[in-house]
Amino acid sequence: MAGRVVLHGIGASPYSKRVELALKVKGIEYEFVEEDLTNKSEALLRFNPVHKKVPVLVRNGRPIAESPVLEEGIKGSYPMGFPFINGDNMGLLYIFVCPILGPHKVLEEVLGIKFLDPEKYPTVTSWVKALNELPLVREAMPPHEKLVGVLQFLRASLLESAVA
Repeated sequence: MAGRVVLHGIGASPYSKRVELALKVKGIEYEFVEEDLTNKSEALLRFNPVHKKVPVLVRNGRPIAESPVLEEGIKGSYPMGFPFINGDNMGLLYIFVCPILGPHKVLEEVLGIKFLDPEKYPTVTSWVKALNELPLVREAMPPHEKLVGVLQFLRASLLESAVA
């Protein structure tokens, strides 16, 4: 994956974060373009004219859409080799899990539901904690407060539309 790489996404989207994390794991330099899905950019509409969704990875002017395809393409272009827990390498499992389970405390805070109970699931909880403490992951994931704000907004919007 040589040349200019641009990722069009949303900072709070787990789909965008998976691709961003895969790029970071591979050490691929990229530019991140924050998209507003209520006012889609001309570039997003040009690079993903059918679905008009994010993430879209653009390499040397050629777009690749759909995050699983992106992640597989990144994996195929560069071998995984980022050291992780117990000497394992950080692979696609970690990249898929991180944006989903990583922000579990945000979900617990906003929704008032316990998702990961350390007494019931000590191994999973410690694994997610170790994953979240990796500098690479901390760098890629949006701040806790930002995710709380986004989720509170989405929750309020959904509750309001359900009542209307």
